Amino acid sequence: NISLMEFYTKTINGMNGGVDLSALTPVFDNVSATVKDTASERVKRHDLTLSMIGRLFEDSLSTTQLSLYYSSLENEYNEESTAFQNLRASFFRGIRFSQFFDGSVGSAFLGFDIQEIHIDSSRYVPGRNETMSAFFGKLRMRLGNLLTPSFFARFENRRSKPFLSYGSDVEMKLGPSVSFFAGFSVSGPVESNAAEPIEPFSSDSSILQLGTLSREKHTFLEGGLRFSPDESFSLSITGFQRITKDALVYRFSGPAPNYPNVSVFNIPESRSEGIAGSASLRWGNLEAYGVLTYLRYTEGDTVKTLIPQVVLSGELAYRDKFFNDALDARVGVRSKFMSQHRGKEYVPRQGLFVENVRTQPGQFSTMDLFAILHIGDAFISVTWENLLNANYFITPVYPMPGRNFKLGVNWVFVD
Repeated sequence: NISLMEFYTKTINGMNGGVDLSALTPVFDNVSATVKDTASERVKRHDLTLSMIGRLFEDSLSTTQLSLYYSSLENEYNEESTAFQNLRASFFRGIRFSQFFDGSVGSAFLGFDIQEIHIDSSRYVPGRNETMSAFFGKLRMRLGNLLTPSFFARFENRRSKPFLSYGSDVEMKLGPSVSFFAGFSVSGPVESNAAEPIEPFSSDSSILQLGTLSREKHTFLEGGLRFSPDESFSLSITGFQRITKDALVYRFSGPAPNYPNVSVFNIPESRSEGIAGSASLRWGNLEAYGVLTYLRYTEGDTVKTLIPQVVLSGELAYRDKFFNDALDARVGVRSKFMSQHRGKEYVPRQGLFVENVRTQPGQFSTMDLFAILHIGDAFISVTWENLLNANYFITPVYPMPGRNFKLGVNWVFVD
């Protein structure tokens, strides 16, 4: 099977840099609140992919896949008050090959990825070219019905810097309704906090690199239990820890004439550790679901509340069929709680999240009423969000909306 796919997208977003906390206007009033600026962001992306998938072996599940791809991305940020403009562009192209195997004792896949990358940090800074090559594979074994281990690895070479990522996970049945799972991985930078995102701006005078930046090294561990005696009840609890060596930190370094400077540097180590649990219950026509997460984040010996330490969410719903089963309705209430946190402030000019130094967002809780109606081939959703009109921040300094009423229709025509 050979396919050729092309996607072109263009978005223009109005931006305001958040509310101005120093202004003598109500922060949570959508009309009278004072914003920092009037700006816009234009993003254009073009993706072109030629792919082939085939069965070169007798086993129908053992497939071979080859892809040739090209993508370009252009991001332009404009501020009206200062006539500031920042244009960043990049493209990458490459080839990716993967081979899947499936057998009676397990499954596996292996492959390689070769990519050429071109990055322009801005229209005033010369671009640069680089290449990336990677080899990867995963093996999943089925040792009876009690034990399922898997192993995976990826060897990557980028900017003449090799790095090996690897890991393993396992699931073991301890009984008819209880299972144990655990896993670990050692890897390079993750998408949300890595050297790669800021390196395109390395020549930007608004981003200061303090010393030579090292690549982050992540070690992730997790383990937990799942309990599900039948379809009406399930319970899961997981403990986890992520240790990041040479962790990258983004902080404000002081104001510049028109915009804040950001400093980027490595610290020896950061840790994220916590516990997460979830439970679901169905009793007759009642359904209940809840999730609780506790997270402790430290940089060295300092506890940092960049994100909420406690997040609790859940819903209680009633589900039934009416009018001779013509209407399948699910009606309920949904709630969320987040503890107080320092947060990260978004800096639009650089497209970075930086540790917040302004007012600290407080803890908050919200409540929504919702209904999901299934009529024939149509799904109708009705939601009254933030019923109690709570005022809160998640990301400084962008107030979350007050009460909202949403109506959605998803109608699938099958004939």
